[in-house]
Amino acid sequence: MRSLSLLALLACLCTAQSVHAQDYSRDYNRADMSNRFGARLMLGLGGELDPDGVPGDVDLETTYGLGLSFEVPVHQFVTVGALVGFHSFQTEVEEDLEIDRNTLLDLDGFVKLRYPTHLGSMGFEPYLLLPLGVSFVFPSDDYDDRETGFGLNAAFMLGGLLFVSDSVGLNLELGYVWHSASHDEDVGDGDFEYDLGYVGLNFGVVIALD
Repeated sequence: MRSLSLLALLACLCTAQSVHAQDYSRDYNRADMSNRFGARLMLGLGGELDPDGVPGDVDLETTYGLGLSFEVPVHQFVTVGALVGFHSFQTEVEEDLEIDRNTLLDLDGFVKLRYPTHLGSMGFEPYLLLPLGVSFVFPSDDYDDRETGFGLNAAFMLGGLLFVSDSVGLNLELGYVWHSASHDEDVGDGDFEYDLGYVGLNFGVVIALD
């Protein structure tokens, strides 16, 4: 009789675990293969501005930004999407001279390589994000002789996405961000070109739409 009771208890436990696993798999797979909308706070830590044709680099103050993204899964391990980013940057020299911040507008496409798994009952994705696109640079109003600039941008970001519900996730990204820009100027040789590079640290929220 005791043996039968133990067998019945084990059967109940196995059945409950199976139901939990099936429910989890169904919920996470729905988020896993959904189109997604994301919003993120972007920080640029340290970094330098490297002017073309001028020896030496200029240190950057902390860069602040906001980003909006939309992504579509094309495979269990791959998504593609678009990212719009707004960044506010300033060199240490500009801060010392009380020159206002400059603004970057990034329009990017990206590929994300991911590995869907789970942490306990929550979906989890470590991933590599590779955005690439164009940038419009709006100089501080303190630069009367500098026109809106144009350039390219790219980044290499390692991240993790944790789903705290069936459709809402929180993400963290760390990597390297690069911008190259050129402005027309009314003084000097007529244009100002430079590269920006800094460590990117992003925090965000992702919503599975389907």
